[in-house]
Amino acid sequence: MAPRNVTRARSFEELMETVTPVLSVGSRITFETSNPPLSRISTQKSPQRSVPIRDPTLKTGVTVSISSSKDRALVTFLGAIADLHEQDIPDGVLKEFDHLHVSSYFLQQRLRPGCRKLFARAGRLGLTTSLDPGYDPSESWEKDLLQTLEETDLFFPNEIEALAITRAQTPEQSLRLVANGRTLTVVKLGSQGCVAMREGQLLHQPAFPVEPVDTTGAGDSFNAGFLHAWLRRLDLPDCLRFGAACGALSTLKPGGTGGQPDESELEAFLSKIQIVS
Repeated sequence: MAPRNVTRARSFEELMETVTPVLSVGSRITFETSNPPLSRISTQKSPQRSVPIRDPTLKTGVTVSISSSKDRALVTFLGAIADLHEQDIPDGVLKEFDHLHVSSYFLQQRLRPGCRKLFARAGRLGLTTSLDPGYDPSESWEKDLLQTLEETDLFFPNEIEALAITRAQTPEQSLRLVANGRTLTVVKLGSQGCVAMREGQLLHQPAFPVEPVDTTGAGDSFNAGFLHAWLRRLDLPDCLRFGAACGALSTLKPGGTGGQPDESELEAFLSKIQIVS
């Protein structure tokens, strides 16, 4: 049986930009939202998946993506995004899964202080863990994130985030500065692909040549592709390749989810690339 993973979210943002790509490549997700119509949307997007909806007392967070050919901005109403607490995720839930992924670290105001503890609990229960920090709207980039990484298996910042978190000048320098002997960090470089460090050696996966329509959600799609390969114990270069492919494909349609591939589409794309190369 292929490994499962879980993203536990409480917002439309987490559902549509983080959850959907992971569902697409074959995993089960637990998330919380307050808006019944979002339950219907999620069911339509993933009719074969079980997606529990609960906590109707909270207002659902919403993110609007404002995208152009030159730049993109995300405007977020936090709502329930800021309400999730480490204690809201009991061991009984964690035991059902093999992997725990947390995104938007700097927006998760109640989860953030306990995220390290949550990851430590997950690790003791046999789960692997991953973290995508997202952008820090306060631009303070506090050091508690580095402490959380001590209990984190995979870290997925983009280039801007990696440089800000480490105060580095280059992605390679940021990888060396963030190294803690445990966490595998992958820095997403947009049109330049991605980089990771293994045993002191830099690994670079170039971006696949596509004509992007909208880059919204490309980073989350990268995460899903990488995790899909990593949870199946593929080698690191293959994981980087899967991530880059999912990120590239997600840019071919407008919106954060329209271009995200399922497993068969991903395999077809990679096979085509191999034939061309």
